[in-house]
Amino acid sequence: MGDKNVRYKYLIKFNDLPTNNKFSLNGNEYRKRSTRTAEIIKPEMFSGTRFNFRKNELILVKQT
Repeated sequence: MGDKNVRYKYLIKFNDLPTNNKFSLNGNEYRKRSTRTAEIIKPEMFSGTRFNFRKNELILVKQT
């Protein structure tokens, strides 16, 4: 069950994640691009699409 390379996962606020780091939300994988935006990495058919996030929105970060 799950990715064998992932040691643990945790929730943080979008604002607390440094720019250019990856995170997950609603089954999609994103890369944070600015203090308020992120772009989808997976699924690949939506790759590059940017979205705005609230600074206090909780996101899932995987630590490898």
